[in-house]
Amino acid sequence: MIMSRNYKFLNRCENNVFSKFKLKRNGNFFTNKKADIQISLSWLFMIIIGTFFIYVAYNVIDTYSENEETKYYIQVKSALSNILSKAGTTIGYEENYIQPIDTFFKDTQVEIICNNGLPLLSLNDKIDDNVDFLKNIPSFMTSLNEGKVSFTYLAVENFRAPFKVTNMMGIVSKKNLIVFDSTSSITEILREKFSDSAYRDSLSFSEINLNSISASTYNDLINEGNYQSIMFVSDEGVTLGLSLDEIKVESYHLQVSGSSSDFESGNLKYTESDGTESIFSYVDFRDDVFDSKPVSMITMAIFSRPSTYDCGQSLVIDSTIAIFNYYINKVEYLEEVADKKQVCSGDLVYGSGATFDGSFQVKLYTDLKNELIRGRDEIKNDKFNNPQTLYSSIEEIQRLSQELSDNSCEMLY
Repeated sequence: MIMSRNYKFLNRCENNVFSKFKLKRNGNFFTNKKADIQISLSWLFMIIIGTFFIYVAYNVIDTYSENEETKYYIQVKSALSNILSKAGTTIGYEENYIQPIDTFFKDTQVEIICNNGLPLLSLNDKIDDNVDFLKNIPSFMTSLNEGKVSFTYLAVENFRAPFKVTNMMGIVSKKNLIVFDSTSSITEILREKFSDSAYRDSLSFSEINLNSISASTYNDLINEGNYQSIMFVSDEGVTLGLSLDEIKVESYHLQVSGSSSDFESGNLKYTESDGTESIFSYVDFRDDVFDSKPVSMITMAIFSRPSTYDCGQSLVIDSTIAIFNYYINKVEYLEEVADKKQVCSGDLVYGSGATFDGSFQVKLYTDLKNELIRGRDEIKNDKFNNPQTLYSSIEEIQRLSQELSDNSCEMLY
């Protein structure tokens, strides 16, 4: 009886424990755990999907911005290339001209950087070393940062030796201030050139005694005119009344020396704000028939920082050597022809008789050929570093060419 009661009690306890365990197993305990896991997985999935779409959106925006930036650089390069190439193909004796550049430089910082003799185009600090027109056309500038309104101009100068060699391009802005020394001889030439040409209305320039200027005055002018660079220009030996490092924008002092008051040849000496000095030699041939004083290399130096000028002048030198070689080949051909048939006036080859004698006309071409070779070799060996010697050779080439014209000979150029 007692055992029977105990058995029933144990059985009831077992059933109670099992029923409670079953409730927890089949009830809220496991159901809640399963729901929590499902919710966590859903959030994790949503985070992964959200991150993926954010990543895709970022890349789309980034790619679009990059494509737009690339498109802009291509447009600028193309437009600038067209302008420079068109200006580079002008012919004749037009010594200089200037024309406005379109607004594609707005909100853009523009520089031409010289790296080991290679000119590089920098747009907003992005450097492009694949700009063909910079490798073919000597280009000069300091720096530009126009904002939303463009004050940029393209100045074109002609370099001759004595035949036309190349056009040179200067990218310049009204925000590049030029200050001429009122006591200098070079200013007399530049005053006439800048005041009597399109430069008058396109560029910012003034004239003052450079010995008596102060940094505070020019810093005030910088603020007032929003100038980005200042180029002080004078004869050799003129002292500035200020220190360039006191000027709060890019600034240079360009001193010009010359073999005469016409500055046909001489040196260009740059002084930078940190005291660095750079010296370049130049020649500036002019034809007396046109009574011109183009001072083309000097003008390009005024428009340019020293490093960029170095690149531009190197390209001028390379172009000059190439043109000399072309005319040497041409005169050698004319020399051979002159030995066989008449290429000059009848009086020169026949005289008073009827027998052809080409020796006189051959000599004209031989003398010119020898002078061309002498000038070419002078440039190859010393570049423009012996400017007076080179200028004398250029003058002699011009004289011998005039002799051909006087004798009605086939002209070289």
